[in-house]
Amino acid sequence: MAVTIQKIAVELGRTAPVADTPEALQWASWIARAERAITTRAEARGVEMDTLDPDVVDDVITYAVVRRITRPIDGAESTTDQLGTDVGSWQQTRRYSAGAGDIFFLDAWWDLLGLGGSAGVFSIQMTGAPDVGYGYGPGHPQYTRIWP
Repeated sequence: MAVTIQKIAVELGRTAPVADTPEALQWASWIARAERAITTRAEARGVEMDTLDPDVVDDVITYAVVRRITRPIDGAESTTDQLGTDVGSWQQTRRYSAGAGDIFFLDAWWDLLGLGGSAGVFSIQMTGAPDVGYGYGPGHPQYTRIWP
């Protein structure tokens, strides 16, 4: 993998942080964390990292780190919304727990890597009528038993 803080800065359209500053170390940490997350998910699905397209891996790492930099709310502890109207104003503070590792991957990014979906999970489409009518229980005037 070849994602660097300089490449992240290019994606953000800004100057890269100076080496060994807290911001540069933070970005490098997030890059490493994103790499580990991809490796862990690939191993859990029995996929060798060598089989993944390195350019796509770099893209996904870049997306995740840029998202973390530009959307800190994913790892924020709280945020305050304010709204002003002619009648008055309103303010609400919402509290969030910090995200696990503060790096978040969209499902579409896992799909790009071929690591999307839930391993071993399936769904069944049920057909036919329920054994009681339309959510009404016994005693309700519209309750009807469909099956004897």
